[in-house]
Amino acid sequence: MTGKRFASPSRFLIGSAVAVLSAAIASAPATAQAVAEPVQQDVPPPQETAAPSQPDIIVTGSLIRGAAPVGSPLIAVGRESLTESGTLTVSDALKEVPQITGLGVDESHRGAQGGSSNIFYNNQVNLRSIGPQATLTLVNGHRAPSTGTAGYSIDPSIIPTLAVERLEVVADGASATYGSDAIAGVANIITRNRFDGLEVSARLGGADDYNENQQGLIVGKQWANAGVMLAFEHSYHSRLEGADRPYFRYDQTEFGGRDYRPNQCNPGTILVGGVRYAIPAGGVTPDTADLLVPNTRNTCDVWNTRTILPEQDRISFFGAAHWEPTEGVRIFAEGYYYDRRFNLSAPNTTPAQTITVPSSNPFFVLPPGVDPATESVRIEYYVPGVGPQFVHKGGARSWQAFGGVEVDLLGDFRATVQGAYGKDKSEAEYPQLNSAALTAALSDPDPATALNPFASGIGGNNPATLASIFSNYFYAPGDTEQKFVEAKVDGSLFMLPGGAVRIAVGGTYREESLVAGSIAGPPGGIRTSVTSGARDIKAVYAEVLVPLFGADNATTFFNRLTLNAAIRHEDYSDVGPTTNPKFGIEWSPVAGLSLRGSYGTSFRAPSLGEIYNPNPALNVNNFVDPQSPTGRSDVLGWSDNNPDLKPETAETYSFGFELAPTGLPGLRASGNYFNIDYEGQIARYLNVNTVLQQEAFFAPIIIREYSQEFLDSLVARLPVRNGVLPANPVIIDARYRNLGALKVSGLDGTLSYRFDTGIGQLRAAVAGTYFLNYDVAISPTSGFVSRLDTLDYPQRLNLRGTLGWSLDQLNASVQVAYTSPYDNTSVEPVQRIKGSTVTDLHLGYEFESSGVLKNATIAIDISNLFDVDPPFADLIGGFDPNVASALGRRVLVSLGWKI
Repeated sequence: MTGKRFASPSRFLIGSAVAVLSAAIASAPATAQAVAEPVQQDVPPPQETAAPSQPDIIVTGSLIRGAAPVGSPLIAVGRESLTESGTLTVSDALKEVPQITGLGVDESHRGAQGGSSNIFYNNQVNLRSIGPQATLTLVNGHRAPSTGTAGYSIDPSIIPTLAVERLEVVADGASATYGSDAIAGVANIITRNRFDGLEVSARLGGADDYNENQQGLIVGKQWANAGVMLAFEHSYHSRLEGADRPYFRYDQTEFGGRDYRPNQCNPGTILVGGVRYAIPAGGVTPDTADLLVPNTRNTCDVWNTRTILPEQDRISFFGAAHWEPTEGVRIFAEGYYYDRRFNLSAPNTTPAQTITVPSSNPFFVLPPGVDPATESVRIEYYVPGVGPQFVHKGGARSWQAFGGVEVDLLGDFRATVQGAYGKDKSEAEYPQLNSAALTAALSDPDPATALNPFASGIGGNNPATLASIFSNYFYAPGDTEQKFVEAKVDGSLFMLPGGAVRIAVGGTYREESLVAGSIAGPPGGIRTSVTSGARDIKAVYAEVLVPLFGADNATTFFNRLTLNAAIRHEDYSDVGPTTNPKFGIEWSPVAGLSLRGSYGTSFRAPSLGEIYNPNPALNVNNFVDPQSPTGRSDVLGWSDNNPDLKPETAETYSFGFELAPTGLPGLRASGNYFNIDYEGQIARYLNVNTVLQQEAFFAPIIIREYSQEFLDSLVARLPVRNGVLPANPVIIDARYRNLGALKVSGLDGTLSYRFDTGIGQLRAAVAGTYFLNYDVAISPTSGFVSRLDTLDYPQRLNLRGTLGWSLDQLNASVQVAYTSPYDNTSVEPVQRIKGSTVTDLHLGYEFESSGVLKNATIAIDISNLFDVDPPFADLIGGFDPNVASALGRRVLVSLGWKI
């Protein structure tokens, strides 16, 4: 998109907001305010001791209360940075951290890593680009019930943004602390549990052919020994349709790419005796059969009938309470409720088919010169009657209640007993092609009810016949239940010259269950298929913190030296036991400089949905295939159960530094090297539509040569979905398997500086990740192949820079995100996809005058300020949704009020 295509509603939003800001700046008195922290902060929060009526500081990465993780970098996004980011959800805010990528589970696509199960269009965090399943998302340091039929996805947006105090990310293996799923690290949502007052907010905005809004409220009251808070938020965004973006199409020749238009069109192409005959635009009858020309074919471009971004409507609540009935005893509780609804156009239907038309069809046509005795012809065909009304819809409802009690023991030891119970109900439904009805309509001798595939468009076909062809109903529920209880004791064992040796020991018991499956079939023939699985997990853990040098015994080259060790043993009732240690060290040779390192092992147990596949099936599709003479091949995606899955394992280590010179108090810098060796990675490739274009890499899962007996055995026990069983399909082994291994290493870096000037305070920050290698083995027997800077894998460099300025109540910032170029390996010769640079602008003003405007704020956020198109990718759709957005310039006006 270019600036001239910018929609007039967005111009109005910009103009209105700038006018209000200008008036506010001109009329308001000059009063100082705090400056927002940088987008990314790599320095642990101070280890303070809280007053009895105040909560202990929650720090991600350690089980010892108030202690920052030793040896692992802690990335923090604070409340003010969340406000400045102009994002509507927690998941969108987390995507602005360079270590988190869009590869995998996302509402905008279902390709790449882990997206094939995302029929609920959920969002999930993906650290280090090694797969969203390998990142554990927490709420205040504890687990939440997962979403969907796969049973591993946790959407960070379950928590209202108004209820969030900060987001913390530890991009380092953390299974010794938190158990399964923390191979790449953890993302922890820390809430404003001690909020006192009232705050309301409203946001309104949109982009070209797209709109969004949000309303929220948080209220709380704190007393000397008790407190309560409650937050509510509603957010909505409309669909972004493929027809709204000119590059979202099959045919990319206009942009310098290839023509991916399929042969399965309407009007279709007759295929008989190995020869193709394009059906004319007006259709063909026996009397006009001489219009059929051999060695011709029809192509069509219907990709823009799909939805780029689904419509989403979210409601979320979060509440918390605490009570100290007597000194040394604290009772606490919190909980959330989340409801999300979505809908989009027809992404899971397959009206494109290669059909067989028998001579009994009353509209049967044979091309000239074909043997009149021919009993049938095949037609590459796009079944008519599908349009925007063909909707895929669903959602998720999730809730959790969490509570416990803390009791002070001898010294500073404390015992904590806590537990939670939560559920998630996800659902998706959409109509599917009824292959039996299609076959019957093709064989029907009655012209009043038979399907006429030789016509053009609907072509006089009976509406009831067309409706019957798309009468298959498909409904996929996923009900997850989780409950756990945990007991922990932590405190100081004894004193060393460098400080107190502190320890935490404890144990947990957790139960997980999943009931999922499908309710599918034609009217009168709907079948219910339900799969259920359950397990329990027992765990014991210990962690020790040893300060050898500290403030009381600092000496030359040993200003501070701290060691940390943690170990966790877990026993799964289905996949067995595992033990994982982690060791960390931090050494400060001089004040203002800290060196760190860590080593540990991590694991991820297969989810219940991966072990007990809730929807085993053979999924019909049609993919671009360089080995096919037509350029495309019919495909069967073989999705099946696999009870033999084993846990994934990883070995991780990192080392780095933090610099905060005492002579330059506004300057901070950090660097970190990370290394991940990941084995037994569970993967499947059900919706990667470029798999046949990358056959050298995906060869272990592509089955071209097989016996008829093998295909018959699959068809006998698995339903064929999304169409008619094609003849001689390519089979893609899309079962969950312990397929892969990864070797990943790279560098993280941050640099920030803030200083006062005569006209306000300036702040600048840059944060980024640079991959040194990303090597993949797709199967246990294949060798490692570098996939760095290639399609569906991470780009070498991700940077995000911020330049901000504050003067009195005015706050302004510019953020620039850069992603380096990479290769599209699905085409030959390989295409180099350009890097992406996107600029965002934030302008905010806080009123501090008396009256109704006191403590009111107004802000305008413009994402993609210069309306930069996503970089062209020679793919169906014209861009890579794993990396870029099709929204274009997006404007958001925010109003807030605090009491």
